[in-house]
Amino acid sequence: MKETTKFAAYCRNLTEMLNEEREHADALAAALRDVIAALDYPDHGAPSPVARTVAAGLEALDDHARRLALFACREHEGGSMFGHLIEKPVLVRSHLGGTYLGLLLAAYEDGTLRLRARRLWSWTGALDSTVLAVEGPAGGKIGAECEILLRPAAQVIEVIAATDVAMAAVALVPTWSR
Repeated sequence: MKETTKFAAYCRNLTEMLNEEREHADALAAALRDVIAALDYPDHGAPSPVARTVAAGLEALDDHARRLALFACREHEGGSMFGHLIEKPVLVRSHLGGTYLGLLLAAYEDGTLRLRARRLWSWTGALDSTVLAVEGPAGGKIGAECEILLRPAAQVIEVIAATDVAMAAVALVPTWSR
C-alpha cells in the first residue's frame, strides 16, 4: 500500500475519532450548562462557587477541543503545524540559527524546517520581524539564497507568513560578502 494511501486512511480514522469525541464533548457541555443553570443562586444573581467551578471546567473542555482540532489539522496538513505554509513565503526567526526570509519547502513532525531562503544578518527599513515579513528589508547584510535545514536544536522562535512584497524587497538587496 502506498504511503499516501496509508496517510489518507489514517486521516479518515482520525477525523472519525475526533468527530465522535466532539459529539461526546458537546453532550457533556450541554449537561454541564444545565447544572450551572440549576446551581445559580436565584436570589443573588451571582453564580455559586460550584457553578463557577463547572464553568471553568467547560472552558478547559473547550480548550481541549481546540487542541484536538489543531492536532487534526497538523496531521492532515502533513505532520507539522506549519503544513499550510509549505511552498509559501515565510520569515523564520530562530534563537541559534538567525533570521531567514524565503520559501518553506518542508516542515517535519520533529520540528525540523527546510527552507530555500536568505539569512538576514542585519537589515534596515523594518523595525521588527512582523514588519519585515510584510514589507521586507530596505537593505542590510543579507546572505545568498540557499537551501537551509533548521533542526529543533536551532530553537525556532517564530514562523510568520510573509508577503510577496517582502520577497520582492529581499530579492532587490544585493548579497552581502566581505
